[in-house]
Amino acid sequence: MRGAMDYYSMLGVSRQVSGEDLKRRYRQLVRTAHPDLAADPEGAHERFILLVEAYRVLSDPVRRRAYDAMQDVEPPRRTQSAQVVEQIEDWFRHAVHRLEAGDLAAASAQCRKILALDPRHAATHAMMGDIHSRREEWDQALVCYSSAVSAAPRNPTYAYKLRAAAGAGQQQRAAAERRERAAAHRQRALEALNAKHDFAVYSTLLAGAWLVLLLVWVLRDPGPAVVWLPLPRNVALAALGCGLVLGFVLGINRWPRPGDAADPPRRALLVTIGLTLVSALQFYLGLAGYVLLSFVRERLVPRFTVAFAASLALVLVLAGLALVADPESRQTSLSTAAWSGNLVLPAVLLGHGLGRLGLRPARTA
Repeated sequence: MRGAMDYYSMLGVSRQVSGEDLKRRYRQLVRTAHPDLAADPEGAHERFILLVEAYRVLSDPVRRRAYDAMQDVEPPRRTQSAQVVEQIEDWFRHAVHRLEAGDLAAASAQCRKILALDPRHAATHAMMGDIHSRREEWDQALVCYSSAVSAAPRNPTYAYKLRAAAGAGQQQRAAAERRERAAAHRQRALEALNAKHDFAVYSTLLAGAWLVLLLVWVLRDPGPAVVWLPLPRNVALAALGCGLVLGFVLGINRWPRPGDAADPPRRALLVTIGLTLVSALQFYLGLAGYVLLSFVRERLVPRFTVAFAASLALVLVLAGLALVADPESRQTSLSTAAWSGNLVLPAVLLGHGLGRLGLRPARTA
């Protein structure tokens, strides 16, 4: 595209020419400028090539808009040096090619370079609006198109794009509001279902029965020792099962209540993973770490406080049952008290998370 040439003047038409009038005028000129019909074939051939190039640009709506954008030179730009103007035009052509190739990041970088030299370059503001439109960032597109209209108020294309971006932004906001209303409706329906059928009560009763069965199983026969922990096999399995059930009961009954913890989600996740890993290695070391962390932060995290308290209580119960099951050997009871917490606390936290899954509010997009 030869930006220095005025294709409209070359074809003898105005900038508002329609597609049909442009085609009619092009056919008239081609008949008179064809090299086979002209007295000077070499000169006619050059003019014929220029006419064909001008028609190809102006007959293609996309290329015509790009050409018109490059011709919209505002008075502040005319005062710039020829070198700066040439540099801006070169950057703009590169930005157009990058945009057509779908490389939005490179096109955006070129546009920012142009605007650093000429903040009122209307075509560049419009191209930035096109980039944001492709990304469906309608608020940013609206700002860019507004800048383009302010720099070139007589350009109808920029005004049309401004109206289109405003309409698309309204549709996007309306769709987001519909999704939020639908999510809120689903959450209300879930809460109504939970209120009608008190699943927390049913789950608690079922979990309590399973907990009793596990404890009776341990009391009946602790079983052989586990290789990787100094615990009887049945005690280790009961520690996992009872911890999971106990955590699920706490979660399904919303204990502690949602909103008690004030940590950001990422920090809460890191603290949970850290305490779980430490406690899996040695329960009492994790408990000491939590106490130290609470002392430093000068506050308790209710979820961890409940988890550690419930785990410690369950460890003591398992140790007592192991002693009842084998009164002559206190070693089993001591090893249960010392090591079963390594299994109980991670299981309690996992069960608590599972119990809270169905109670979390629906997420909105």
